[in-house]
Amino acid sequence: MRVVLDQLSDWTFDSLVDVGCGDGRFLRELDKTHPEVESLGIDYSERSIAMANGMNPHLTYEVRDILEEDLGRQFDVATCIEVLEHIPSEDCAAFVEAIAGMLAPDGKLVLTVPHVNK
Repeated sequence: MRVVLDQLSDWTFDSLVDVGCGDGRFLRELDKTHPEVESLGIDYSERSIAMANGMNPHLTYEVRDILEEDLGRQFDVATCIEVLEHIPSEDCAAFVEAIAGMLAPDGKLVLTVPHVNK
């Protein structure tokens, strides 16, 4: 999470979607330094979204299956933090394409996966 926040500190952006937001911790931390950014956390898990909403009632979280539905809007930044490794390999290409579809024309994606160094 710190690596992503450090990356974002150099960018100017008005909107961000956190794909696979889990319990919403990342958006809570983002809100501390970028309260002006319109953010949305999405996750496939109803339980995770219930937890995110309970822990962060001032932020917006939604249950979404990005392989099945379009968000209907675009964002300046999409984050996908420690999520890709949970996606079945046969769905990875479609998953990344779905995230790309959420990005504005000059939008940026920050994607992290676990690594032995961290």
